[in-house]
Amino acid sequence: MFSKDKIIVGLEVGTSKVCAVVGEVLEDGNLMIIGVGQAPSQGIRKGEIADMDAAVQSIHAAVAEAEDNAGVEIHSVYTSVTGGHIRSFNNRGSVVVTNEEREISAEEVHNVLLNAKAVNIPMDHVVIHAIRQRFYLDGQDGIQDPVGMCGTMLEADVHVMYGVRTRLQNTIRCIKQVPLDIENIAVSSLASAL
Repeated sequence: MFSKDKIIVGLEVGTSKVCAVVGEVLEDGNLMIIGVGQAPSQGIRKGEIADMDAAVQSIHAAVAEAEDNAGVEIHSVYTSVTGGHIRSFNNRGSVVVTNEEREISAEEVHNVLLNAKAVNIPMDHVVIHAIRQRFYLDGQDGIQDPVGMCGTMLEADVHVMYGVRTRLQNTIRCIKQVPLDIENIAVSSLASAL
């Protein structure tokens, strides 16, 4: 039997099928796949929930198969979301460095990222990811880690991904009805790229 805290489960609720993949985190940090389960998608159209009961049954079937194949009980998952409502854009934030030495601290980095993530999206939407891309210091591009450097203006670019709150909530509710806890959510296209 596997240690519960060394097990990670990915769940994708897709248009054609629901997949659950069980991985064991090895001592060296690598992940070994120990079980997979899948079921045809029912109640899911274009990556979005169309019939909650049918979707819950599909999720449950995929998770049950993954549990059987891996020999573990699944209590929580990392899941991906998709659908035509997912949007993204780039945004830039900036802060003026006010300390006397003009040295960039971790606090300035934190503040510039918060500033870049503070975006205007419709009220019925929610930010899923705000991914740091790059820093600029007094206009200089290519800054990887500005902490300890000197400058007067720190800027940061982030890539913001967001979606319709209620559509995301419907997917979350289906997963919780299985019942499963959700460790984290990722946009499917981003999760596929990792």
